[in-house]
Amino acid sequence: MESLDDDWFNCYWSRLCPIYPSIIHSTPAIFGEQHSQAMIGVEMASAYTGNLVLPPLFGIIARNISAVYLPVYLLILFIILCGMHELIVRKMSNKLPVSA
Repeated sequence: MESLDDDWFNCYWSRLCPIYPSIIHSTPAIFGEQHSQAMIGVEMASAYTGNLVLPPLFGIIARNISAVYLPVYLLILFIILCGMHELIVRKMSNKLPVSA
């Protein structure tokens, strides 16, 4: 019988997996066909860089301070993510043609 932790882990990752395909799929609509290849490259490079850098960064924080700050660390990353999303939405809404 699976433990509660295993159920949470499976549920979490099964919901998280479609993020990269979803981002790639929406890129042409957000940035335009002419910029989509370059932007997909930037998105993938940023995703892999984040996956490479952020876990060891928290490891350094946990080793030197405390692992108790994981929720704070995740909250800060979430706020940055929301802020960057809002920035992109605002910049792109200024460039979209207004239909009458």
